[in-house]
Amino acid sequence: MLALVCVVVACRGNAASDGGAPDASSAAPAGFGLSTLVELRDSSDEEGKTHDLVLRFEREGHDFAWVAKVAGRDASLGERLPDPFLQQVGKACACAIDDVCACERTGSNAPEQRKGRVAATFVDALLAACAAEVVAPVGADAARPYAGKPRRHLSTWASAVGDTHFSSTLGDPKWRANGQAVASGGAAIDDAFDRLLAEVGAPAWVTALNASARARPKEGQTDVDAAVAPMTLPAGFSALAKAQVLEVNDQWSGMGPAHQVLLRLVRKGGQFAWTAKLVENSGSLRDPDPDPYSPPERDPPTGGCVTEKGEECPPREPRDVTKKSGTVAAAPVEAFLAAVATHGIDPAYKPTPGHWSDDSPKGHVVVWSAAGAVPVHLSFLNQQRRWRVNGRELTLDAEDSAPKGPEAPYWSHVKLNAAYQAMLTAIGLDRWIRQLPANARWK
Repeated sequence: MLALVCVVVACRGNAASDGGAPDASSAAPAGFGLSTLVELRDSSDEEGKTHDLVLRFEREGHDFAWVAKVAGRDASLGERLPDPFLQQVGKACACAIDDVCACERTGSNAPEQRKGRVAATFVDALLAACAAEVVAPVGADAARPYAGKPRRHLSTWASAVGDTHFSSTLGDPKWRANGQAVASGGAAIDDAFDRLLAEVGAPAWVTALNASARARPKEGQTDVDAAVAPMTLPAGFSALAKAQVLEVNDQWSGMGPAHQVLLRLVRKGGQFAWTAKLVENSGSLRDPDPDPYSPPERDPPTGGCVTEKGEECPPREPRDVTKKSGTVAAAPVEAFLAAVATHGIDPAYKPTPGHWSDDSPKGHVVVWSAAGAVPVHLSFLNQQRRWRVNGRELTLDAEDSAPKGPEAPYWSHVKLNAAYQAMLTAIGLDRWIRQLPANARWK
């Protein structure tokens, strides 16, 4: 079952014939197609396609720059301006697209953020499809209560033009404008909406989200179902060093410099601009893009907070977070990615017992070849530091297979881990973690 909403900034007209009977009238006012800011929502609870997606488009010349956030649960995200004509199931959530709000119902998985550009023709075609509609004469159908889950919602705003909402709901595929049915049913709006979503790459996001949901292990599991974790390398894997965006979640607890750091790196010419959050306790920060092929981590504690609905509040960020930003040369980042790309998937991998101590390292690197692309998840789960791609262990190098004494099965991917640590050192992590109060003894 699907439900839809399309919000459009415009003023609604309600012309009447000379006899006083209501006539069909334009669903959008003059100037509607000149909108410079457009916000869309697309949501579905269909099996295999479950998602909620909110996008904001801003006109820049012949293009629209867009920002998006997407979640794997239908009707879970907030909007800048929820449709006031739709009586939503549950309380409507008003939330800016670049915020994460307590009223959003995304569960333990934070929404994914994406950015990009699209030719203005695709957005303008959607505006034109909405503007071409007329409102049907008021009748029994138009007077029915308008309630349900939103599926599609487009809100645009421009000078001297007010808000107009086009929408439809679960079980009622007919579009409405400010709560009134449009005469055609709105198939042309759906077509233009689909073309725009396809152009920004949204179908691939939805596919990846649903694959991640099927692949996500239950708490306590250590391996992923072999039928889910792909046995083939991701598309473009050999060119991994050309990545545009990375996110790193590096953790260590136990007998060593305990820490957790979240890093986001964005390519800027010959450098990567980075931002970082650092705490001295592993597991204190939520991974913004969790590895769908790794056992889920427990959310950071909420301090017993409960919402007005009796639900647990979203995890709170620790008070002692150290925030940093800067730039790093592209070379150490590219060297790590290039080292990863020399490996294949190990078809003969079997978990290998080894020597264990009290140290518990863990690493997760998300790599995007371009804004909006399907991410590649690189990770290691424990002291063996055996790197994986999308849940599958990578092949070993000759150095990794060479005898190294009684702990030979313990260390894995010697060169790859050295390149990973060199990247973090270039950014400054080893220096930062020794400045944390709890790590003074490790200086």
